[in-house]
Amino acid sequence: MRASLPLLFVGLASGSCVVEEDVAMFIEGALPATAPACIVKSTDTVFLSQGVLDLGLNSGYAASLKVRTNLPATFNNQDVTQDQGRSPNYPDYGAVDNNVVTFESADISFSFKADANTILGLKTRIAEGANNPDSPLAGVNLTCDVDTCTTSTVITVPAAGTVFNTQTQLNTATVVNLELLPSDLVRKFDALYAAARDIDGDNLDVRTYLDTPAELQRLNLEIVLRGRTTGNQNFRKVTSAPYPFDINICVGCLAPTPEICAGFNALAVTFEDVEACLPSQDDATGACVCADTEGDFLPDDLEDDTGSRPVPLVGQDDENGIPTQPFPVLDDRTVCKPRGN
Repeated sequence: MRASLPLLFVGLASGSCVVEEDVAMFIEGALPATAPACIVKSTDTVFLSQGVLDLGLNSGYAASLKVRTNLPATFNNQDVTQDQGRSPNYPDYGAVDNNVVTFESADISFSFKADANTILGLKTRIAEGANNPDSPLAGVNLTCDVDTCTTSTVITVPAAGTVFNTQTQLNTATVVNLELLPSDLVRKFDALYAAARDIDGDNLDVRTYLDTPAELQRLNLEIVLRGRTTGNQNFRKVTSAPYPFDINICVGCLAPTPEICAGFNALAVTFEDVEACLPSQDDATGACVCADTEGDFLPDDLEDDTGSRPVPLVGQDDENGIPTQPFPVLDDRTVCKPRGN
């Protein structure tokens, strides 16, 4: 016997409420926080195409994800009115929605590609850390092979946010806050690249380990949010559909410290009238710059034995073709060098 359409829809609806894991939640995008307010709202419609994280400050990458749900509300005003009509003297404590989702955590995994020599250097340092429990590289969560490194195990991070539909609406949005790259992981990455740079030493022609502020390494992340519903007070587990997001990591490209810039015989400068909600991610608030030919802005301790000062290799020239303005350190060719070198 063929079931009627109403019975069929009832069966589908009830079946969707007993599945332990589904993709009724989906991440629409990562929302940028804009200074000076630094407030992110679920009504925002501009998303980050990718993130940038400066490892130099050893801070994690915080994200605000716009998340929607298709779990329907389990009550509406008509139901409440009918219940009150059937039991007018029963106390009204308000309607209870079984499909409110509270997010608890997120699973993060990522991979990245680089040239074979770079991957080999990273792999070598990871192996050294694995054999020395006292090393700052001990426990680096990466497995590298040929031209790719991937997370050895999924990274689970806390997440905070709640989403639900009301009445007959669907696709209600909320903001879920979390750290896509935790600070302890960032410190491991910073230590790993610092150790790998020792392999090249001062050879500027082969630097590939985030040696200069403009050098970036793109991480390809996959994010899955996990939460529970209020269904039957039994807290049914739900997951979001996986969401891809890229983060470019660097050392000194957003907010370089004087110590980082000194490695290029350069100065750390702060951009005027530039604010960032989180100085270590997405928005640049400073740069490493080389001094001009007069040595302006250059401290005495950066002079070499002959008293000459670092000068830029390129920049804004005066009428004699001599660079007169500081310029940012962009790549190996523009590392500040003493005059005459």
